[in-house]
Amino acid sequence: MKTGLLSIGFLIISNVSFADCKVELDERLKDDLNLTYQQFDQTYDAGFRLLEKSGCHAEAAILIKRFISHNNSKESSLTWHLAQMEGLAGDYQQAVFHAKKSIGSR
Repeated sequence: MKTGLLSIGFLIISNVSFADCKVELDERLKDDLNLTYQQFDQTYDAGFRLLEKSGCHAEAAILIKRFISHNNSKESSLTWHLAQMEGLAGDYQQAVFHAKKSIGSR
């Protein structure tokens, strides 16, 4: 019984977190695509790092991909951080792909 209640509680918390992550991503997409590379990638209280701090790893990966595309960015650190966020989100295939791409682009 306790295990079942614990599982239900975890699902409810997970769904709330997912909804919060989506809201945070939507907020970040409004302005963060126009940040400089330095502001987006190298500042700990801006860009994808705000999503990462909230545990929104999949959303941070989405934001990084959109930033790269929007700005035609070539910085390997963006690709590396994308790999990190994908790995933390459990998308290991894409994480490995982007990690290798990051290493190869140096």
